[in-house]
Amino acid sequence: MSYDFKKVEKKILRFWEERKIPMKVKEKNTGGKKFFHLDGPPYVTGSPHPGIGMNRCLKDMVRRYKRFQGFDVWDQPGFDMHGLPIENGVEKLHKLKNKEDIVKFGVKRFIDECRRFSTQYLDEMVDVFKRVGEWADWNNPYMSTDPSFLDSVWWAVKESHNKGALYRGHKVLTWCPRCGTALAGNYEVIYKNIKDNSIFVKLPIDNKTFLIVWTTTPWTIPYNMAVMANPKLDYVKVDVGGERWIMAKGLVAAVMATIGKGYRIVEEFKGKKLLGVRYKAPFADEMEYPEGEKNHTVVLSRDYVDLSAGTGLVHCATGCGPEDYEVGKEYGIKPFNDLDDSGVFTTGKLKGMVARKDDRRFAEMLKKKGLVVHEVGVEHEYPHCERCKTPVVFKLTEQWFLEVTKFKDKMLKANKSVYWVPEWAGKNQFKRWLENIKDWCISRQRFWGIPIPVWECESCGKYEIIGGVAELAERAKVPKDLHKPEIDGVTWKCKCGGTMRRSPDVLDVWIDSACTPFASLGYPSSPEPFKTLFPVDFIIESKDQIRGWFYGLMGMSMMVFDECPYKAVEMHGFTCDSKGEGMSKRKGNYVPMKETLEKHGADVFRLFVTASASPGVDVRYDERGMKATYRTVSILWNAAKFIENNMALERYEHRELGELGVEDRWILSRVNRVVKEVTEYMEQYRINDAVKVMEPFIVEDLSRWYLKLKKGLFYSDGNKGDVLSVLDSVLSKLLPITSVFIPFVSEAIFQQMKKYLGSEEESVFLNSWPDADERFIDSKLEKDMDVAREVVASTLRARDMVGVGLRWPLPKVTVVSNKERLKSCKRMEKTVLSQTNVKSLELMDTHPKEAKMEMRARFGSLKERVGSDAPAIVAMLVELGSRSVKNKLDKDGAVGVQVHGKTVTITANDVEFKIKAPKGVVVSEMTGGTVYLCSELDAALVDEGTARELMRRIQEMRKEMGLTRHHKVKCVVETSKEKKLSSFRDEIEERCGCRLSFGKASGDLVRAFKVRKTDFKVGLKRM
Repeated sequence: MSYDFKKVEKKILRFWEERKIPMKVKEKNTGGKKFFHLDGPPYVTGSPHPGIGMNRCLKDMVRRYKRFQGFDVWDQPGFDMHGLPIENGVEKLHKLKNKEDIVKFGVKRFIDECRRFSTQYLDEMVDVFKRVGEWADWNNPYMSTDPSFLDSVWWAVKESHNKGALYRGHKVLTWCPRCGTALAGNYEVIYKNIKDNSIFVKLPIDNKTFLIVWTTTPWTIPYNMAVMANPKLDYVKVDVGGERWIMAKGLVAAVMATIGKGYRIVEEFKGKKLLGVRYKAPFADEMEYPEGEKNHTVVLSRDYVDLSAGTGLVHCATGCGPEDYEVGKEYGIKPFNDLDDSGVFTTGKLKGMVARKDDRRFAEMLKKKGLVVHEVGVEHEYPHCERCKTPVVFKLTEQWFLEVTKFKDKMLKANKSVYWVPEWAGKNQFKRWLENIKDWCISRQRFWGIPIPVWECESCGKYEIIGGVAELAERAKVPKDLHKPEIDGVTWKCKCGGTMRRSPDVLDVWIDSACTPFASLGYPSSPEPFKTLFPVDFIIESKDQIRGWFYGLMGMSMMVFDECPYKAVEMHGFTCDSKGEGMSKRKGNYVPMKETLEKHGADVFRLFVTASASPGVDVRYDERGMKATYRTVSILWNAAKFIENNMALERYEHRELGELGVEDRWILSRVNRVVKEVTEYMEQYRINDAVKVMEPFIVEDLSRWYLKLKKGLFYSDGNKGDVLSVLDSVLSKLLPITSVFIPFVSEAIFQQMKKYLGSEEESVFLNSWPDADERFIDSKLEKDMDVAREVVASTLRARDMVGVGLRWPLPKVTVVSNKERLKSCKRMEKTVLSQTNVKSLELMDTHPKEAKMEMRARFGSLKERVGSDAPAIVAMLVELGSRSVKNKLDKDGAVGVQVHGKTVTITANDVEFKIKAPKGVVVSEMTGGTVYLCSELDAALVDEGTARELMRRIQEMRKEMGLTRHHKVKCVVETSKEKKLSSFRDEIEERCGCRLSFGKASGDLVRAFKVRKTDFKVGLKRM
């Protein structure tokens, strides 16, 4: 029966649910050692895509393995339900364009819609996760909207304040004018290539002398407060039509070529000479600037001025850029930016103009002032809001910050104790990220989020941080819903007599996820789970979480607990399309998980995404790969069905291992090695490596080799008990391992075969993890078998070259290789001969003299490696001779050639050979050797081949009659070859389950055919 994943997976899902298998596994391990897996919460904003599906599968695999190891696994799922992703979804749904529209819509109504939106896909998402085979505590998920979760987050904010890490301050931040909120530049903005008109602007020192600056953001020129020069660079003053322009010497030629004007250098000096030079602000008549002695002067900066672009003089708007802000702070220049939340100018004659949107108008105003010397289009990267994709502006704003920078050294030290998979993710990427962190802006000017727990007196300005619901209840009546707008109505009297009102902001949604190690457990209100479980044993998320969740967890935990939050972290890549592009609905290359599961099934998806890429590397999702993986799962299914059928026919009962042949000892060695290696890899969270060990064992070792080796026995009347006991042992060890990665097909096979495997467990997952029995692991035997398989494969290729089918015996195969490989081949002689249907095996460490050999150097690649020595090396190889070089390569794998007093190593990659064998012999190359196959058949071999071809035809007829192996038939063969075939009577009867006679063919089914021009007619009759 072919593998029908829809039928199998549906049946197994029902079995798990009806028998409550996940709960029984959990109960079995209750009281065992705790294993705290913390689920990185996905957003519940739509149908899951393959990237989320892969993440869920990897998590499930680790947890299944740990359950097998007896761990009491914490498998609580979680969901992210606050923030702009939810708000933007509601805005699109109700066609709300900005915050003003939200207020008109009604904040309470908007919050209710956000709550509904945040849960509308929850059931669908959970259904998909269950369908993919993930076992988790679906009845007890943590949700960031739960009151207990909010309570924990408030506690953490107050704890941060108590540790001196919370402060309120003014900084220049990225700001989304559409969403009307500050954004974190490290994880809430994305950079896109856009085209803008850039302008070269003259800043007047006097009527004839100008500083030349360049900008791609004309809207920031009204906020210009200084010009930055590099003190170490050379600057020039050039004459341009009677005006004197100042810029960097290293850029003057490029700038003037772009502008298209002639020039003459009249003065040269170092940048430090420009310090303090005053110029007139280009919008001095339109703007009211803050007072300051150093306003609109040249300041110095080595960090932010270079010769990579522009003029070497950098326009500095201290209220419009983080770097500009830092330089202004150094020189005592106040930051200036009067944009409102929508990016609109609010003071002076520019009131009502819009940042970025009115760039053209700003440029035109500067042109009218005679201050634009050139305008040119430029393509450059510009930050956009990650959620609504609006280009951001930079805005001076007062926000609440966590001073994570004061914990940087502790975080760097803690990171050294974390086990990272891959290692470079923590050692390089995360380390670099921590080295460059800035203080964390945690306040957002939005609606749907955990309200920031800060109440401030309207009269005296005193503020309080509230550390939880109980603390709030001591001051005022607590509303049922702690979100906006209800929470904003909670007030109380300050000691001064004024009213304490909550700051209207909400917390950055990443604070929610940063608090999950304790908020998901209800800490501190319910302390026991946290005390038992923390720190987290294992987390796994995608590579973008270096700057997101991995960092958030570390920062919050170090501030609150002074302890690293996790012991082990695995970072996986993204799921991309077949071209390597990220999947998205916009590109049309997005495949919903529901569609994938319907088309390919859960096991195929699980196996494909796990085996397709190493940790940290993107997975390319493609149909061909999925279909190839389906074949792997089918091979396991079909192999198990074949074994099951034979066990049923033999009425096999579980027993200890019997007499073992060399092939039996080999498969037992292989399965125990697989157990050992998979266990080691899973202990190291190298999930993909574990799969890459398991998968070839199923496909190559078990199905395509061992079962093939034993195929003749299964179709004979011989004793199969010993082989079946070997397969019993193999499957008993294999199925628990495969069940971690492909649980559906593994459970289905176990249910069909457990009576033969001697297991009384209700499910494969209630078994123990198998032990690797070191007594059976035989490295020498495995190496011998590897050589045998190569020889067999090479010999079968030689058969294909001359078109001689495997049923036709051939007289001799000669193997040429090194002595070690020849010894292996000798030890496996019986296996080699049986699998190639050759009568004799000859072993040689030099090529036969009858074989003629031509050698040709791969001159191009050789020259690339050894350079000018290549001609001399080729000459030396020719002098050594083709046969000598070939023999040496087969024997040692390399040839040492002396050239110009040094030894150069030549390998098989440097030369190629053309071997012309004697007549009747065909040559086939293999790794480290060559096979010479004698392809001529004498009369006796023809008779034997004819008998085997006859057996194949009889088997086909049995199949056509719908017979199984235990059905016996009478077989009458009508042929002129009766006398020659009589000697094969016993073999034919045993292999074909028949009583053979010769004469006129008759019976229930009669078929005629030719074998090598000889006519045959065969009749079969049921007995």
